[in-house]
Amino acid sequence: MRRGTGRPVLILTALIFLLSAGCFWDPPPERPPVPPPDPVSPEGVVRGIEWAYNYQDLNFYIDMLDPDFTFYFDPRDIQDYGTPSSWGYDEEIEATRNLFDSVDDGAIKLTMTIEDYREPGPDDEVWDLNGVDYYLSVVTGDMTYQADGFANFRTRKNGLWKGQPRWWLWKWWDIAN
Repeated sequence: MRRGTGRPVLILTALIFLLSAGCFWDPPPERPPVPPPDPVSPEGVVRGIEWAYNYQDLNFYIDMLDPDFTFYFDPRDIQDYGTPSSWGYDEEIEATRNLFDSVDDGAIKLTMTIEDYREPGPDDEVWDLNGVDYYLSVVTGDMTYQADGFANFRTRKNGLWKGQPRWWLWKWWDIAN
């Protein structure tokens, strides 16, 4: 009887099994995206808007808007392009829905920088964030559209979010570059 002949067969069999099992093994799914920020401060609302655009999540975007939301266009847009001076909640949702639906996933990148941010006090019900820098890039087909400028935001506190005071975006003034 020859010794040691079974070991190479056993190793070869184990190797074939491991390699063939790898053919059916699915890698773990990609990690979920960064969870959205909680709108428990005016800054949290701005971060929520940024997150909603970057992940094209209309429902979360809607969750950031006060039901009495108003968007005010830059006066130059009104003059040069005939845009209305402002629009409300329903128009904002429809415009955002159209934008998100018109491009592929991952085609939108919004970055907002809050200059000189201060936290509101516990008794503050309304809080302004002035001079928020923004940069928006939207890729559609082989075209990239970019917009940058400043915005002034007015937020207000109403209700609770996960047991903490909840903030909403109430007014948005666009000040394009």
